[in-house]
Amino acid sequence: MYRTKTGYLGEGNIYDKHIVLHFKTDSYGICYYRIHPDDDYIQSIDFNYRINGNLFDLSNKDNNGPIRIFGDWLIDDFTDNSISLSMYDGKDKVHLNLSKTDMLPEL
Repeated sequence: MYRTKTGYLGEGNIYDKHIVLHFKTDSYGICYYRIHPDDDYIQSIDFNYRINGNLFDLSNKDNNGPIRIFGDWLIDDFTDNSISLSMYDGKDKVHLNLSKTDMLPEL
């Protein structure tokens, strides 16, 4: 079973957007992203998460946001340095591959 580590930072791409997920506690984190790649402003959205077997559930209080990361993700693979997730968004199968990073990079 995959377990996140408090303070873990994972970066990846989804829907042509670069994101960084910062897992602050065992159930809460912050997603950093830019709406447009040429924006100087990095935005963030809080999320809650829960791991149940092979499912990785990401949600926020409104279960929506400017980027579509929320929902039940299937854990396809994981190592100490990465996790590969997938979900069906109603139209396509979406993949999110997060690689461990030591600091919040410039997005």
